[in-house]
Amino acid sequence: MDPRQREAQLSAAVRDYISAYPFSMDTVEGIANWWMSGTGAAVPRRMLIRVLDRLVQEGVLEKIGSGPNALYRRRRAV
Repeated sequence: MDPRQREAQLSAAVRDYISAYPFSMDTVEGIANWWMSGTGAAVPRRMLIRVLDRLVQEGVLEKIGSGPNALYRRRRAV
């Protein structure tokens, strides 16, 4: 699978997860280990960070904090 397809798959998996669990919030490590556990493959951390940052830019997710302890969650309505 090419990287763009894999990123699209990860993005869809994150969207599916926050739809099923709208109050979930986790770090990149937690997202890779728990949210992505159903994808059936190891999740490259750099790729996951790119996907999460893109979802933040699109307004799908919020990022709270910075560095390895930053938390991601579904963007709350304003």
